[in-house]
Amino acid sequence: MQSMTLKKWIALKIYQFEMTFGLSDSVLEPWEKFTLNIVLGLFVFGMIRGIILIPSVVTYAIQQISSI
Repeated sequence: MQSMTLKKWIALKIYQFEMTFGLSDSVLEPWEKFTLNIVLGLFVFGMIRGIILIPSVVTYAIQQISSI
């Protein structure tokens, strides 16, 4: 019973994502939707990775500047 509820929730989130970004089947072909999802995923991954790295980069820059 619980797994069916989870499946419905995941299906709803996928539907909401597709409607939010205009990725419904009537707008894009499957290969276009796949490509766009890959690009969007890489962009989000890059943004998250950048946010995680900012503190260490700033700390390193401050150490290099203060040692001059």
